[in-house]
Amino acid sequence: MFQNSVRTQVYPSRSLTTGATLTASDSGQTFFLNSTAGGAIVLPANVAGLRYTFVVGTAPTSADWTITSATADTMIG
Repeated sequence: MFQNSVRTQVYPSRSLTTGATLTASDSGQTFFLNSTAGGAIVLPANVAGLRYTFVVGTAPTSADWTITSATADTMIG
């Protein structure tokens, strides 16, 4: 008899309503940007394998969201 099994994987996520300074331990999370006032996101220094996903949940109306690195590292994405 054939048994069909489904595997699911849950990825951590967090809602941001203000700016934040992320750390390497935040890597792998999805961040929902939920503020009409925008905010500043600061990433840690580049380390191979770090990954962050950002999704605009609430469209900013009075300011933008900015994402920068803590150092002069180059970001791709």
